[in-house]
Amino acid sequence: MNKTSRALLLLLSLATLGAVFVAAKDVLAAAPLCSTSDHPIGDSAGDNETASDDTSTCPPPEPPAPLTCELDEWDDLTETSQWLHARIGWYEDEWDEHLQVKNVKDLEFVFWNDVCEEFKTFLTHQGWTQESWNEQVHQRAGACQVRKWSELSEQSQAEYEEQGLTEDEWNSDRWIHNRDDADAILWEDICDSYREQLQARGWNEEAWNDDDGTKMTFYNEAELDWEELSEDRRQQFINDGFTERKYQRSMRGTEAGSHNDILAPAGKPFDPRVLSLAVPEVQALNFTHLATLDIEVGLVDSIPDEDSESFVEIAPLGEYVKRVQAGEKHTYAQMEDNDRFTGKLWNPIGSKVMKYLGAAIESSELVTNGHYKREWMDLDNDAYDWAMFLGGKGTKTAMHFDTDAFSFLYVVEGKKRVVMLENTGLVNETRFNVSSFFHGSAWTDLNILEPKNQPEGTVVMDVGPGQGVMIPHRAWHSVENLEHTIAYALRIM
Repeated sequence: MNKTSRALLLLLSLATLGAVFVAAKDVLAAAPLCSTSDHPIGDSAGDNETASDDTSTCPPPEPPAPLTCELDEWDDLTETSQWLHARIGWYEDEWDEHLQVKNVKDLEFVFWNDVCEEFKTFLTHQGWTQESWNEQVHQRAGACQVRKWSELSEQSQAEYEEQGLTEDEWNSDRWIHNRDDADAILWEDICDSYREQLQARGWNEEAWNDDDGTKMTFYNEAELDWEELSEDRRQQFINDGFTERKYQRSMRGTEAGSHNDILAPAGKPFDPRVLSLAVPEVQALNFTHLATLDIEVGLVDSIPDEDSESFVEIAPLGEYVKRVQAGEKHTYAQMEDNDRFTGKLWNPIGSKVMKYLGAAIESSELVTNGHYKREWMDLDNDAYDWAMFLGGKGTKTAMHFDTDAFSFLYVVEGKKRVVMLENTGLVNETRFNVSSFFHGSAWTDLNILEPKNQPEGTVVMDVGPGQGVMIPHRAWHSVENLEHTIAYALRIM
């Protein structure tokens, strides 16, 4: 081989090696030496993981996520664990129904110490620590954190020391989930997001720091202790089977989050509409039928800008039907929320409403369009409530919202006008000057039945015999009877 051939061969070899080098360089540039994986829950976890520049520091290959594991039963948890989980809405019955873990999402609301070991190993490899995991559990449960002790004013520190709180105790748990967590904290030290919630419930600085519900911006029964209730309201709770302990647990329990979403509202867009349903068994519960019943019912005032949570008169049902037909329009017969009159009306009325109206709803378009969840078909009767509304032409129910997960109002005889407005959250709730807040309902002093008072987005519907309307969760609404009217409601509490 001559010198020219050797030179050409050398140049060809160098070119080939250069191409290989460039290709290899491109491949290495496209893929880091140590790959990272996205965190299975949340967006923040990936920020804690970076690729290493030294292959000697690369972690071992990630273990596969466990396919399944089983949590300890409630009775086997420590008292601390039980308290932590109860604080975010987990209680014994619900916990023991969710022992089987199939993926990381099943552990979203389980604190670190109670995560099964198989998953704990996997989470550790993902970059989680006990502290960071527990912080995420608190945040997912909707909690907020108050400031550290060193960031409090000297006046606040002195106040807490007088209560017996030390700096270490304060800093060891700064999470606010509910009223119990916030009770001992001064108004100025509560985190902003929770203070906004308290303001929406009627609290202000003076009422909160003095622990005096009578100084609240508006009456809010859900925030009052048993002894702060008026005598007539306390007696009504007693008549409904409440004790002081049951009342306190019921009121405070409405604030804790629940991780069993079966009883959560369907969450569909606000789209109220009139629906025709043929339910002959319920349509038979008309004026003629009710006039034959000698059972006492409670009457409320018919005032378009005041709540109707207290009875002003008791009257036999048959007699009241005659009063309505004669033109009575100052009162309204309203049986709901398991009040003391609904028990006697269960056999002749309530049982039929629950059975037949419930069956009609379950076979209606409310199921196919997702407003009535299929899981609700398997609920026990205890999850449901029924109601009866009987009033003369011109009687009204003031603007309010209810906290029921589902509510369907069905007219048997007469005609109702239902005026409805979407409730877009806490800001929307306070813009209407809430005048009173009872167990499961909030009321305003705005007469939304008057067209001049109807904000943009108001929906007005006339509902006649054999028709009904679903009232979305927490939607503001007011009702007027355009004729002598009987209507029934089916609800999921």
